[in-house]
Amino acid sequence: MWVLPEYRGFGFANDLLFKGTRVLQNIGVWRVFCDTDVNNLPMISALKRVGYRQYSQPWERPL
Repeated sequence: MWVLPEYRGFGFANDLLFKGTRVLQNIGVWRVFCDTDVNNLPMISALKRVGYRQYSQPWERPL
């Protein structure tokens, strides 16, 4: 998921995450896992704002 730079800061990421999560819940999905780059602080913040919690320690895949 991403939002074009000119539309960032308007809460669209929150809306998309919230709506997508709600759709999954409505069809019976009871557990959703998300991941993002450890340096993607805006996405990490957006996930936390809509209620996601961190369950593991950040790690990066070795090259």
